[in-house]
Amino acid sequence: MSCVILGASFVFPIPSHLCVPFHTNMPSDAVYPAARICADFIAKEITSRNSQRPLFVGFQGPQGSGKTTLTNQIKKVLGTLSTPIHTIVFSIDDLYLPYDGLIELGRAHPDNALLQGRGLPGSHDPVLGAEILEHLSRINTEDDTAISLPVFDKSVHQGFGDRSNETVQVRAPVDVVILEGWCFGFQPLSLAELGRKYDEPETEGGAGKNPSSHRYFKSHSLTSLETINGNLKNYVDLWYRYFTHFIQIVPENLYDVFDWRLQQEHAMKLKNGGRGMTDEGVHNFVARYMPGYELFQDTIELQNNPWIGHGLKVVLDKQRAVIRSEQF
Repeated sequence: MSCVILGASFVFPIPSHLCVPFHTNMPSDAVYPAARICADFIAKEITSRNSQRPLFVGFQGPQGSGKTTLTNQIKKVLGTLSTPIHTIVFSIDDLYLPYDGLIELGRAHPDNALLQGRGLPGSHDPVLGAEILEHLSRINTEDDTAISLPVFDKSVHQGFGDRSNETVQVRAPVDVVILEGWCFGFQPLSLAELGRKYDEPETEGGAGKNPSSHRYFKSHSLTSLETINGNLKNYVDLWYRYFTHFIQIVPENLYDVFDWRLQQEHAMKLKNGGRGMTDEGVHNFVARYMPGYELFQDTIELQNNPWIGHGLKVVLDKQRAVIRSEQF
């Protein structure tokens, strides 16, 4: 397997023992290579700081990429260093609108399938997120003040979900804040650029990435996509300004996301007696998110983002083994 780490001014091979996929049988306390690479990146970045403010790290990866596993392992690695780095991890999934808000969102956009339920930009509460981020930015300077992180319960209302009455309490010291999400870091396109992409003809064979020539965002109206595009501005204006660093987990082939998410569903069903989505249900679930990846995934590296110069991209193959890592 060819594996390299790419930096701003360096290239060196990843040892073969690090080039292993997520599903490889490993001891329960083992740390995946991608998590180790990310933890090393954060540890090096934080040593150059002299601030009471936590280091804010955005973390983006698609469904099935292992965001939860990786971020929890990053937290574990950082916490077990000779000088522990105290890290909190939370997800934009816990910033979804409550049930009533999601219902209202769908009713306000009856013709937009992307806003019927949680998931896409517009289904989160950007104001709540901004309030939490502001409190976290001051957590080390306030006297023993606990910050409550919301919890979203995806199991209630027949899987539609609702904000839970339970919260997670966070207290100082906090050295690193990691906020993860499938669309975190996405930037809106200009309406002209969005229209150009929408009108662009399909390519035969999907340029070796999509098994068909179909682009999923073209299953939706341009008006629906413009709404999602506009919703991203709230995330940019209210959230991104806190984040000086970023980690992105990228599949070598975007459409491997379907297989990744299917593997996760099969593994879950093996453990719970077969409860879960059918293969077709998994495909339809992922397809709803594909317009976001197809249109916005590359915008994380736009030069106007506050984390440019302090970003890390980790590219995975179909088996989720690390192919390369590069800074941006």
